[in-house]
Amino acid sequence: MRALAAQGLTAEQMKKMDLNRLRVGQREQAVHDVKAALLLERVAEEENVQVSDEELNHELEALARQSKQTSEAVRARLTRDGGLDRIRTRIRNEKTLDFLYHQSA
Repeated sequence: MRALAAQGLTAEQMKKMDLNRLRVGQREQAVHDVKAALLLERVAEEENVQVSDEELNHELEALARQSKQTSEAVRARLTRDGGLDRIRTRIRNEKTLDFLYHQSA
């Protein structure tokens, strides 16, 4: 519902939608996304893919430049809302995908 609202749909438009059909349509993509995430996690564990503090700090500095804040302020905000873990996971996934790409070449 939040995604639909973010796309500009009004509450009245959402009431007219067939939500069951919408759920069924999104289920396949959701299942695919979960499988991909689990597979990446497993490969990362097997290959001992780690995210260093330096890599995390580099990402925080980039976010700070983009948002015109200090890296300390960005870190504090992300620590409060659990964002640091999401960033660390994203970096780990990117490193794992990079590893898989180079293994296939």
